[in-house]
Amino acid sequence: MSKELDVQVGGRAYRVAVEEGQESRVKSIAKHYDDIVSRLRNSPGGGQIDRDRLLVLSGLMLADEYFSLRDKFETDTKALTAFQNSMAERLEHLMGKLQQN
Repeated sequence: MSKELDVQVGGRAYRVAVEEGQESRVKSIAKHYDDIVSRLRNSPGGGQIDRDRLLVLSGLMLADEYFSLRDKFETDTKALTAFQNSMAERLEHLMGKLQQN
């Protein structure tokens, strides 16, 4: 069941539908997005950016954060898998030595 929630972005209120129990998450996401909008608006020349462009640039910045985190996650996952495989090989080697004794 969904419910409606008001969030603030760029100085305006928006009503969005959210699944029950997701209110806090959606508020946090909207706050993060609004923070990006505010940073752009308060940057040198930011006051000259029209609202649509400001929201698009903010969306691009948010997408860039997402892609950076996704890439880091993939890199870390590969490194963890390699470490696990290395540890498994070492354990197998040690188990072999123990069985010989």
